[in-house]
Order: sequence, then C-alpha cells, then structure tokens
Amino acid sequence: MVGLLRTPFTPYVWRRFAYALLAPLVGLFALGLALSGRYGAAGHLQRALVRTLLQVPLDEPQPAGNGAHPLLHTVVALPLSVATFFLTTYALTGLVLNVAYPVRVDGFPFDLPGLFTPSHALDGAWGGPTLAGAWAFHGVVGGLLFVYAGSAIVCGLVMLQSRLAGKLLATKEVRTRVFV
Repeated sequence: MVGLLRTPFTPYVWRRFAYALLAPLVGLFALGLALSGRYGAAGHLQRALVRTLLQVPLDEPQPAGNGAHPLLHTVVALPLSVATFFLTTYALTGLVLNVAYPVRVDGFPFDLPGLFTPSHALDGAWGGPTLAGAWAFHGVVGGLLFVYAGSAIVCGLVMLQSRLAGKLLATKEVRTRVFV
C-alpha cells in the first residue's frame, strides 16, 4: 500500500512526464531531419530520447540497415506524442491550480478574505465558505486526483509510445529479444 502511495513521486514516473513533454518537440525535429533525407540522424535522435528517459534498450542499427524505421516511427508516433503532451500539461496545470487555489479566487490578491473568515466569494466553492476549507478541499482532493490519475494516464500513454519505439526503432535482434 505504501508503494502505491509513493508511485507518482518516483523517478520512473517523472522520467515519463519528461518524455511526454519532450517527445513532440523531438518528433518534429526528427521529422524535419527525416524529410531532408537524414534518416540516420532522425533515428539516432529518437532512440537517444527513448534510451535516456524511458530506459528502453535500443541499439544503433548498422549502416546497411536492418529493420529500423525512423520516418515511419516519426509519422505514426507524432499524433500520440502531441496528445500525450496536452494531457500531461493538463494534469500538471490542474495540479498547480488546485494546490495554489487562492490564486484562482475572484479579486486576488486585493479582496482575498481571511483564512477562516466566511466570504460570499467562496459560497459556491467546494469546501467553502472559508478560504481555509476551499483551499484544503481543492489542494487535497483536486491535487491528489491530478497527481494519481494524471500519472497513471501519462504512464499508460508513454508505455504505448515505448512499445511503438521498440517495434519501429529497434533492430530485429533487439525486437526479438525484448519486445516479443
């Protein structure tokens, strides 16, 4: 049970968040490289990102080529990378906005009510009518929801991306050894 509570705060999860934020940018750059005929550089760039952040064992193909498809990977993975990027930024934004709830109150910072003073501005807020109650509810319930649900969704989407990279960027030897 303790391991489950600790999971969103592990390096494993944060590397996946970093991959989700960097993959579309690297994918667009790799697409430009591949369209200009530099398939090797595009594949190398994508494999380096996958190896570094996802720790997937991808080796560099030989110059003769043995089954790695960097252009195909870029074209197929880019829409998934963009969708994962937007879901990741949504989860991180939701986390920050819920933990920093007083920033969202109307009239911030000038008409901010006292921490334990009832306010009409917070009558409709969950956990209101005091700022302390609204902040506690949004910080705990909203923050934990975005941390746990967001990390599970992002890790699932990044797992799909790592499987796709393993199928399209790995050499045939690595594919049969790792991804079968």
